[in-house]
Amino acid sequence: MKSVIPALVALVLSLAGTAAPGQEVDVVRGQATFEEECSRCHVPAETPGSLSNARYMDLAAFLMRNAAVALPDTLSADALLATSTTPAAATEGGDDSFAWTAFNGSNASTRYAPLDQISAENVDELEIAWEFDAGAFGPERESTSVTTPLMVNGRMYVTAGATRNVVALDAATGQMQWMLRPDEGERFDAAPRKGSGKGLTWHDNNGQ
Repeated sequence: MKSVIPALVALVLSLAGTAAPGQEVDVVRGQATFEEECSRCHVPAETPGSLSNARYMDLAAFLMRNAAVALPDTLSADALLATSTTPAAATEGGDDSFAWTAFNGSNASTRYAPLDQISAENVDELEIAWEFDAGAFGPERESTSVTTPLMVNGRMYVTAGATRNVVALDAATGQMQWMLRPDEGERFDAAPRKGSGKGLTWHDNNGQ
């Protein structure tokens, strides 16, 4: 999954074109642009290239910051273009967090997490913290979803809809942070079974 953010950043920067001399990039402005223009499907799908150079640069900075790339609130466009898009490595993060990086928990399919907050004594006290509606993903609502979410660094990754969109959610709030919709064309049209599938896996290729 880490390879997705660099690809999105590269797309946004390609739409931005050449940076103006002395141009300043602002992460907060980028977040505002993302929420206004892109959060529903990314890099306005209906009108690619419709934003200004400055807004695309700000947007790229926000996406990089959101993927745990260390960036200051403001920086020059040249500094942004020279910044590595390598996100932070997956970590367990302590006793109350555990990286679930594959369909069955790990590549060893252990289906096990050493967490103890939920037990037989308190399971009946659990409450729904948030819900995610995947109905809008794909040409029609999926009747059944069997996807298993991944959980890495406080972010949840799921597949959604018949077109197998990849969605990243804030695990604490359920807020969608980004999504990727693969364009499979004829392969999708000819597929005998269309659905979101069973999920994803997290691959760390030397930090990429």
